[in-house]
Amino acid sequence: MSEGDRYQFGVEVAQRLWGKERAGKIERSLASFSPEFQRLVMETLGIYAQPPLEPKVRSLCTVAALTVLGRAAELRLHIVGALSNGASQEEIKAVLYQMAFYGGVPAAIEAFVVANKVFERHAAGKGEG
Repeated sequence: MSEGDRYQFGVEVAQRLWGKERAGKIERSLASFSPEFQRLVMETLGIYAQPPLEPKVRSLCTVAALTVLGRAAELRLHIVGALSNGASQEEIKAVLYQMAFYGGVPAAIEAFVVANKVFERHAAGKGEG
């Protein structure tokens, strides 16, 4: 796969995770910061579609990692992505609960606050979180 193909594939993955509008905002934001970083991030998103892990599993792994790292803004975005990849709210909550033991209760509490806001917006049809 060529560099251009990898980039376009990453764009398609981003659109599946967050919708065309949000994916476009992310892409433009990264480009304004650094076109090289934009390319890296967009190409890397292609990992969500690679076997043997299903995209939902990859999303849940990302939610776990961002929880223990305490990265609330990215966590919000990736909870939306996990929902788009077929994860249920119950599965996301189970991941956050497990992370309390590995990343600490304060990190899990913050993650639950973020997740509940995303779930509320998702239930209201606002999708983006």
